[in-house]
Amino acid sequence: KVCCSVGAGRLADVVVDATGDADVAARAEVPMDKLPKSGFLIAMIPGFRVGGINYGKVAEYVRKHPGDFRMTAPDSNFNFDEENMGSVQGLSGWASIVEEGRKNGEFPDDLQGIGLQINPTHIKRGIGYFIGAHLSSSRKEGKRYPWNADHVMQVELNGRNRARKFVEFLQKRVPGFESCFLIDVSDHVGPQDSRRIIGEYVLTRKDIYDGRTFKDDIALITITWPDVPVTEEDGWGMHLPVEDMDDNWREALRGPRFQVIFGIPYRSLIPKGFDGILVAGQTISMTYMAHEPGPCRGMIPCMHWGQAAGTAAAIAVKQGISPRQVDTQVLRKTLEEQGANLRKDAIDLSETLRRFESSGEKVVISHRA
Repeated sequence: KVCCSVGAGRLADVVVDATGDADVAARAEVPMDKLPKSGFLIAMIPGFRVGGINYGKVAEYVRKHPGDFRMTAPDSNFNFDEENMGSVQGLSGWASIVEEGRKNGEFPDDLQGIGLQINPTHIKRGIGYFIGAHLSSSRKEGKRYPWNADHVMQVELNGRNRARKFVEFLQKRVPGFESCFLIDVSDHVGPQDSRRIIGEYVLTRKDIYDGRTFKDDIALITITWPDVPVTEEDGWGMHLPVEDMDDNWREALRGPRFQVIFGIPYRSLIPKGFDGILVAGQTISMTYMAHEPGPCRGMIPCMHWGQAAGTAAAIAVKQGISPRQVDTQVLRKTLEEQGANLRKDAIDLSETLRRFESSGEKVVISHRA
């Protein structure tokens, strides 16, 4: 029997902890990695949707104030014509408006800025999705942990209140949002950070940066990310309270990016010294420096971890062995038969590189091990 736990464990031959917070592993006293030096995790996010956006006016402002923005999709020319937005997933900016809002007390000090998620359908309907009015990891709000129900409740309540105030700011100050309105707020927060087990292998930032692969890889991941000089203990900028992000940090986040393909070993799913349990999701064995870049904690990578954990658990049960005894080559072959790509030479990032470079962004190709 295989049991995939989503919050309440039960006895089984193999348990897959897919709680997202390593709840089952924690109850089993699996060793967990330490928090980043700051003690702050990446913020929990209650997203929300806004309607009534005039994208024509938004585009006009963007074209007149390009220095206010950082495009998250690099091959857009600010053409909000409902057709050429397929590659544009978001806009981050309105820097001068945010700065003025902070000065007059209308914009929260502990928010980094305005981030708008968009696609062609959103533009046609005048809709935008925001994740920028969340409770940031700030000194004012204190530390929040997703395995603490009281903390999650506080984030949800405060996030809903802040979403309403955020919309009032948009209506008052941001061109194109004068007639916008709040459609809805997510029914629960989306934790971006949590516990991380110590497994038979702990993935590090150096592994990622060097493009390292392993004989027991269960997935290959690509990343094009700011090349920020930090240590394993510090974590990236997201682990710093906004008040502690000085100009050097902000400049580094705007600096050159590194691009690389790297592997995730099966051993990172196996808790060190424990049998009968596998861990999937953002809580697999990796340092905070390896965790924070989206490709190690995002939804699609977590689907890879879940697929590998479930497949390995099934193999273990069928063969009457523990998960750590699973032949990784059999596991890899099974994953490939299911459609997973485990060949580095089959991944072509040239188009991604071209798009970033065409927008003036510098990309450093990291060593491909």
